[in-house]
Amino acid sequence: MVTTLGLGACGGSDGDDASPDTTAAQDTSGATPSESGGDTDESSGGQEPTDADVPDPVALLPLEARVPDGFRQGAANCDPGYPNDPNRGEEPDFEGGADRYSSWFTYAVPEEWGSAGRGSAGSGGITGTDEDRRFDWDAENSSRGTIEVAVDWDSRSPDGEVLDWEGEPWTTFDYKSSVGDDEATITFEKVATVTVGDQEADLFYLDPAQAPNHVSQTEYRVRLGVLELPRNQGLGEFPLVPYSVVVTISFDASETPVDQATVEKIVESFTLPECTWEATLLAHEMIVGVDLNGDGHVRSAEDLQAELEEQLAEMQESSEAGDS
Repeated sequence: MVTTLGLGACGGSDGDDASPDTTAAQDTSGATPSESGGDTDESSGGQEPTDADVPDPVALLPLEARVPDGFRQGAANCDPGYPNDPNRGEEPDFEGGADRYSSWFTYAVPEEWGSAGRGSAGSGGITGTDEDRRFDWDAENSSRGTIEVAVDWDSRSPDGEVLDWEGEPWTTFDYKSSVGDDEATITFEKVATVTVGDQEADLFYLDPAQAPNHVSQTEYRVRLGVLELPRNQGLGEFPLVPYSVVVTISFDASETPVDQATVEKIVESFTLPECTWEATLLAHEMIVGVDLNGDGHVRSAEDLQAELEEQLAEMQESSEAGDS
């Protein structure tokens, strides 16, 4: 069965929205089918692009999981059957046809953490949604506090520059906060450089003690490159466009004393599952009109329609079998 990106659940409303400086989950750099003119590069004389014209897509996150000792890997949202999370029983917990405890990205968390569901999340990016998962500090005692791992797609300009939540070029995670007449600038301090596959990324730390009337939780933030995909820019040009996310790990340190070493291990375990990578390439083939996954076929709108009809037929057959 082919997974269609963008159909995953966009997160329930288990908590507050992301903080005001979270980057918008909207890709403004990749061409949509209408922007690119479908499968044909009209600005180059109506000639369809060939494989030789288009650079290979690049996965910037590892495709294979790396799980530290004492940690467990989360389920991939696009895996057939949505594999069980060890901390939530024998059967997957489905919500709207998707496993709400899985994600388009996978990463490892300490084995003793329990799954606590999703928080609120926006829409956008290659996968069609940001992600916000929550974990109990103690799987046996959910009252001991939770840890939130939020993944938000960066917004980028047509030139590929990262933009902040106001649409201006991004410069810092710092932001201003007002509570009545009390104003403060909330700052993030660089505390480490982490290695995720072949990339290195700066890890930033927010200490809530700097402005206790404005922030109550400890936060760590890091920007990770996810992938690069070709964009039909016209005139036979197909530059690679970068896509990235901001990962925010937050918790109340008085209830859940997560140390920095644990945060670094979570970040360094981030993975782009092969099924997410494959589904991304198939979806993007319909935009640039070129075989990106090397199977010798360019996915078309007709292919997508046939896949959806096949899935619908399977659902109807399963429903009829259950009624009999």
